Amino acid sequence: MAEGRGPPFSVDEHGVVRYKDRLVVPSNEELKRKILNEAHHSKLSIHPGSNKMYQDLHRLYWWSYMKQDITQYESSYQESIRMAPIEALYGQKCRTPLNWVEVEDRGYFRPDFIKEAREKVPEEAMEIEGLPLRPDLSYVEHPVKVLDEKERVTRNSVIKFYKVQWQNHSEDEATWEQESYIVKHYPHLLPGSDS
Repeated sequence: MAEGRGPPFSVDEHGVVRYKDRLVVPSNEELKRKILNEAHHSKLSIHPGSNKMYQDLHRLYWWSYMKQDITQYESSYQESIRMAPIEALYGQKCRTPLNWVEVEDRGYFRPDFIKEAREKVPEEAMEIEGLPLRPDLSYVEHPVKVLDEKERVTRNSVIKFYKVQWQNHSEDEATWEQESYIVKHYPHLLPGSDS
């Protein structure tokens, strides 16, 4: 390896080739497969998926087309077990918490099923009087007041955010909105505005 040419590869004191501070994995499919298997089946990973797996391995290893290899490994693994990650985690097909049974196991719309569903789902009554509903049963939200403000400093700028409480929602459900959005759509909410 010529000094000062090409990417930052080096050979350490043990003769190990490194890319920056990561170990370079040679073009050996069996070795790559062993690394991927170990990372995927580690006790510390819970079906990490290709992005998480890439982030974890990327800290330690380097090889050409690493992300592509990890994505192919992950999809071939899913095909081989014939189930989605959530199914593998819970050992059954993903359904709502109301219905963790097979479709064939029970008749739907029976009174006991409806009673069971009602017991599992907390009822939250919402006052809809005076709430103008659209034909699709949605409604327009309007902000009520600004509860807090913060600035986020990035490398090149400072972005101001306001915590806004919305109509028909409690303070706990307030959202953080960028100042530019508030200035454009709801300038009357800003401190010091005349309206």
